[in-house]
Amino acid sequence: MSSIVIVFREKCDVGVLRDLHKLIGGSLSQTLEVIKKGKPVIEMELFDGKYDEKADLLRNLIALFKRGGVSIDIYELPSGQNFETSSLLNESRINLKTLENILVASDDEFERQLNS
Repeated sequence: MSSIVIVFREKCDVGVLRDLHKLIGGSLSQTLEVIKKGKPVIEMELFDGKYDEKADLLRNLIALFKRGGVSIDIYELPSGQNFETSSLLNESRINLKTLENILVASDDEFERQLNS
């Protein structure tokens, strides 16, 4: 299974930061610090039993990034890899459309399994 990682390429405006904080929770100052340092604001295993919750969060983040014109990097890292130590970052970079396609394909697969 893979992990989804989202990193801001640059600082974002206050409105985006506020909305991001509402979505991911935690300390606002910590979120701002993570963005300034170029560390992941999200690094999560998508398929660990809480798919619906995580997919909803990712969809809300996608909408925020599109609405806010935010410059981000998204990675789909292989199982066992993390952002800090991965040697596969360049090969693992995806775009928003690819992330949306991953979510749609996963939804379709879950639906297929429920109906079989």
